[in-house]
Amino acid sequence: MAGIMAMVFPGLGHIALGLPRRGRLVMLGVLGLFVTGILIGGLDAIDSHQDRWWFYAQVLAGPVAFITDAVHIHLRSEGHIVQGLGRMNELGTLSCAMAGFMNLIAILDAMFPPLRRRREGARL
Repeated sequence: MAGIMAMVFPGLGHIALGLPRRGRLVMLGVLGLFVTGILIGGLDAIDSHQDRWWFYAQVLAGPVAFITDAVHIHLRSEGHIVQGLGRMNELGTLSCAMAGFMNLIAILDAMFPPLRRRREGARL
C-alpha cells in the first residue's frame, strides 16, 4: 500500500509507513529537482508529444508531470510557448527525468521497508 501511495505523490508512502521526516525529505528532493528542471528548461522541458521517451521517465515523478504537460500543451496550442532550443532545454528535461528516477527509488524503498527499525541512532 505504501508503494501505491508513493506513486500517487512523492514521499506519501514513507509518511504512511510512519517515517514523516524521510517522507518530507523525499518530497522536497523529488519536487525540488522537478521544479528546478522547469526553471532551467522552461515548460517545454515536459513534452509528451515531441520528447515521448523523456516523458516516460518524467512521469515517475508523479501527477505533477501530467499537470505540467497539460499546461504546456494548452499554452502551446494558443501559441504562447515555442519549442525550447539549446542546452538549457536539454538540462531541464534531464533534471525532470532524474526527478522521476529518484522517485522510482523512493517508491521501491517504500514498497520494501526494512523489517526492523534502525537502532544505531540514525533518525529516519
